[in-house]
Amino acid sequence: TDTRTNAPVSTEITGYVNSALVYLGHLDRAAATARFLCGAWDAARQAMPFELSEPRFAYFFDSGIVVRGLLAAWRATGEQEFLDTAVEIGRHMARDHDAGADFHPILSLPAKQPLDRDSSRWSRSPGCYQLKAAMAFHDLAQATGDSSFVACYERVLDSSLRTYTAFLPGHPDRLKVMDRLHAFCYFLEGLLPRARDPRCCAAINDGLRRVSVLLAEIAPEFERSDVPAQLL
Repeated sequence: TDTRTNAPVSTEITGYVNSALVYLGHLDRAAATARFLCGAWDAARQAMPFELSEPRFAYFFDSGIVVRGLLAAWRATGEQEFLDTAVEIGRHMARDHDAGADFHPILSLPAKQPLDRDSSRWSRSPGCYQLKAAMAFHDLAQATGDSSFVACYERVLDSSLRTYTAFLPGHPDRLKVMDRLHAFCYFLEGLLPRARDPRCCAAINDGLRRVSVLLAEIAPEFERSDVPAQLL
């Protein structure tokens, strides 16, 4: 508001909007939004930039949100371009973000080199929250029948189930813990495709309890509105 200028367009937030428009039945607007995302895909460099005005970074998490938005639009409209672009972005995630033991959260563009990780900032580190982005792999496998996407989802799922208990509280600053609750709820959402699996069912129940306890403790001091919404 001070500068009276708009913030740069985020492809991640546009992906969320794409899914919401499909859910609300605004298919013409959803199709237009999906075409915008297809145009944002850098086919020459095989990368999905985070922001278009300054395409300096590609995020594993954000690309997953874009993929799921495009798939939602494809299922609703049948436009092949949406599926084709989602597949290309999914392959970019699996290939360029692959760190062996996990997936790099952020790549610099255009070289696609991983940024240094920062353990004090969840968005700069791999972790269980990435399971929500990995749902893109799950959805791509269903859409294409490509089992390599299943393997990618399962890889993030197994790692997340092994490590999620260390994610909370995860920071000495209680306000930062509230921020991490938001990210932890991404993990819970990412478990939903496997909710009938006993391991995942147990993790969901355990995670709901962990979030509820910390939310109640910290909310009188500071509360992110999306945390109770995600918990619900």
